Amino acid sequence: MTGSEKKYHFIGAAEVIVALILALIFTLGRSVYKFCSLYALWAEPKESVAVFFFFFIPMLLVCAFLGLGIRKCGKNTHTYSKKTKVILAVTAGVLVMASCVLALLAYFPGILAYDSLTATLQACDVFPVSSGRSVIHTLLWNLFLAFEWMGLPHPVGLVLYVVLQILCVSALCGYVVLTELEEGCNIFFCILTMLYYALYPAFSVMSTEMTSEFLFSCVLILIFIRLSGAGKCEKDRPVLFGILYVLACLLNTDFLIAAVILFFILLINVKKEGFKKLVLASLSGLVISILVLCVIYPACGVKSRDEKDRLSVPVQQVASVYLVRYQELTIAEKFLIESYMQAGYYNPRHAEPVLNSFDNELYVSDRSAFWDLYLHLFNKYPEDFLNAFLTLNVQSWYPGADMTDPYSQAFYVDTMNDSCEYYPISRIPAVPGLTIIYEFIFGSIESYGPVKGMIFSLSIPFIALMLGIYIAVRTHRRGYAAAVIMALALWLTLLFGPLTAFVTLYPFFMLIPLFFMPVFATVPVITTAPDQDETDSSSETKSADDEDGKEKEDKEVKEGKEAREDKEVKPDPEEPECPDD
Repeated sequence: MTGSEKKYHFIGAAEVIVALILALIFTLGRSVYKFCSLYALWAEPKESVAVFFFFFIPMLLVCAFLGLGIRKCGKNTHTYSKKTKVILAVTAGVLVMASCVLALLAYFPGILAYDSLTATLQACDVFPVSSGRSVIHTLLWNLFLAFEWMGLPHPVGLVLYVVLQILCVSALCGYVVLTELEEGCNIFFCILTMLYYALYPAFSVMSTEMTSEFLFSCVLILIFIRLSGAGKCEKDRPVLFGILYVLACLLNTDFLIAAVILFFILLINVKKEGFKKLVLASLSGLVISILVLCVIYPACGVKSRDEKDRLSVPVQQVASVYLVRYQELTIAEKFLIESYMQAGYYNPRHAEPVLNSFDNELYVSDRSAFWDLYLHLFNKYPEDFLNAFLTLNVQSWYPGADMTDPYSQAFYVDTMNDSCEYYPISRIPAVPGLTIIYEFIFGSIESYGPVKGMIFSLSIPFIALMLGIYIAVRTHRRGYAAAVIMALALWLTLLFGPLTAFVTLYPFFMLIPLFFMPVFATVPVITTAPDQDETDSSSETKSADDEDGKEKEDKEVKEGKEAREDKEVKPDPEEPECPDD
């Protein structure tokens, strides 16, 4: 065994730590999901211990096999010809396109759900354009509606928009597979990626939905790929990265938080190869995005979003205290809460009912009054505030939740069209049998319990993110680590949203193959090898030591030579000089 090699342990400290963290989170999640209380964990200690080990052992094995895969794939090399890469990438794109076309035939001419109604009313100038949703997406939708205003038959605008989305997602999935092949991933992993994008039932239907989350997911995937390839000359395109950065911030303003965190992560690695350009690109993207959102949009008459839209969690917490502690609250506290909201609409896992009743004008007139009330209640009932926060979006991080939550009753994928008199849509399925098949699939998924519906669980992105952190630690890939941290920061913003739904988690589901790409890639990264920075540092130190040693040796030779010359010229002081005769 050489000095650079170390004995590999199938289960090491990193695997145990990650498994412990996940098992503990899931154990707490069971208490929150079942009792809407974190402190109910101790009410059933035996069940809690059983749940802990039920999650700990599988997570430990998963981490162990991921570590083994990283080590083995790092020693093998998978090289593919250019022709093979093109064939597999095109095949992936064609498979995804075929799947999306089937969904379009089933839900022709498309689906107007989620925020589509607001986008349509804004595009038709019924409502003023607001920064509460993506202005870019509203303008894009307005462009396709203009085709009908110019004389094309209804609903050609929606059909063309859906066709554009299908083309985008097909090209993107082909590009993901091409990236995996360039990274030297195992061919079976590339095939699994194709099948995942083509056969996961919700993906094809989402391509027919007129929602901004679809376009945002495309941009997010491209950013992730660029970050993962940081330091590679062929992928260092700072201008393109900056453009993607701006698009992501404008398509989803929540990305601004992740963008700021990503900038500091890149700044820490600014001295590493390839990161300096990304730092400049991300800084430029942030400045441009803030300039557009805070200066250009208001100057163009874009209405700012209601401030209550950012208060999902605080409003939910206050409403929870009102219902749970009603008998303990003073008359003044009850009066203040009732003046802001109708707390009786409180739903533990859906903040919109009580948020819609929130008096935004009263809040804007005196923000300090609301926050004084909030801090007062928080100091008085901190445990209720914590329970309300964890309960609201527990489905996004607890895999034991039912597919259809008993409180929120949210659909897994909403396939119903919102009625809009300005753009009425009548579903005319080209193949009626396909619609029945899709509705049967989604109906079955929504009826699944936590075990049967595990592969469709809304907590899968969180698990993938945590495993991504483990993979980043084991592979020492700085670009990949920055990408995972960015995705995690974006995911954390969802915990402050009003509801857990597949549409908000859709971008993270699309990222899952990229989270596991380093495990199957043949990029020469072995966890037991010394860090490149340390190797470079040791080489520099060694070179400096050699130069110092050489200079010291030359100095000693020179001093010795001078000493010999002095000895030959100067008389010995111990011998007296002979006087002249």
